[in-house]
Amino acid sequence: MATIGLDKARVGCTRTLADDTAAPRWYESFHVYRAHLTTHVAFTLKAKNPIGISLVSVGYLSPSRTSCICELIA
Repeated sequence: MATIGLDKARVGCTRTLADDTAAPRWYESFHVYRAHLTTHVAFTLKAKNPIGISLVSVGYLSPSRTSCICELIA
């Protein structure tokens, strides 16, 4: 599963993949409209395992590197 967050608010989420693959691809796109100031845009990847969901990676992007209307492709 991948999520997109602005500061502490989650604004987008992909569906959970059924098969367990080493290189997941969701082929989903998001349009995130940002009308307020934010300190960062966070991209979080999580993996489903037998005892729950574990964090795989988090990436941050400065909002100054994005426009007011961002097209983000997971």
